[in-house]
Amino acid sequence: MPPIDAYSHQCGVMDSFAEMVAAGVKPVALTHPQPSQAARDRYLPYADQLADRYGVRYYCENGGLVTDLFPASLNRGTYNLVFYRDRAAIDAYLSIHRHKAALQQAGRYAGRPRFSLAYQLGRLLGYSGSDIRRMVAQNGDREPVDPMPARPLPVPCAGQPVEIGDISRKKDRFLSPLAALLEQTFPQSYKNCGEEEADALLSPGRVALGALAGGELVGFVGAMPQYGQTGWELHPLLVAPAWQRRGIGTRLVAELQQRVAARGCCCLYLGCDDEFGGTSLAGADLYRDTWSQIENIHLTGDHPYPFYQKQGFSIVGVFPDANGPGRPDIWMAKRIVSE
Repeated sequence: MPPIDAYSHQCGVMDSFAEMVAAGVKPVALTHPQPSQAARDRYLPYADQLADRYGVRYYCENGGLVTDLFPASLNRGTYNLVFYRDRAAIDAYLSIHRHKAALQQAGRYAGRPRFSLAYQLGRLLGYSGSDIRRMVAQNGDREPVDPMPARPLPVPCAGQPVEIGDISRKKDRFLSPLAALLEQTFPQSYKNCGEEEADALLSPGRVALGALAGGELVGFVGAMPQYGQTGWELHPLLVAPAWQRRGIGTRLVAELQQRVAARGCCCLYLGCDDEFGGTSLAGADLYRDTWSQIENIHLTGDHPYPFYQKQGFSIVGVFPDANGPGRPDIWMAKRIVSE
């Protein structure tokens, strides 16, 4: 078999990708990266033929999109063509560029947000979720991770009033402050992924209340309907460390109860994990004598269950080992009566 020259080989690859995009197998397809714009532009006449043949379009990309899906050296500073059929597909592809730049500028290109961009790219290229996770896990050539500076939270001033209000329709204003509050209040759960969680907490259909001091977010409580409109889950309750023990959490929970009651809530419940040995239930065999151990629960460290008891919540059950051996999730609930 005679050898195939590099130009003809690339044209064959482009033909296959254009056909897959036309058939809907891939929302977008990338040609092999080229080292210069001139090298990439050699293929434009053939790309025009493919666009006419398959009814697709292409975008000339300068610089390459680097994520953890592929080795960084493969795409960094390169030039290629992006085939697409629908405008929404190329818009989604270009939005990955913009989102990555915004994360890097904010010092947040790490953790789950960083993986999310690789995942979005993989889905646009037609890969399955399991394939994307495998490719990312096996990629040993990644961009270095810049350290993510902690975003400062407001510091209380003597006599400064704190107002409780609905922030659910103000995502543009409060997304970043809520992400900072999540990351610094519960770093073990939200470090490097606060913005993703904040985006979910401010989604339509949820209750999202903020505690504001001088317009700055110092506390938050959220809730979501889980059983129609009658059963709501409280998640999460946050108060900035410097603002704790000032009654802000109590006010947030009280206001939340009024809001969910107005929506038909009969039961407000929450889970409060014991991951760090804060109660006598940690390390216990909760598959035996479960209720006896719940009735005799006591603090062995820091844990919020006494706070919720003061707000009228009762322990209604546990999930033993939910967070690992000896690390239960403690469930609490309160009857909500609509007036």
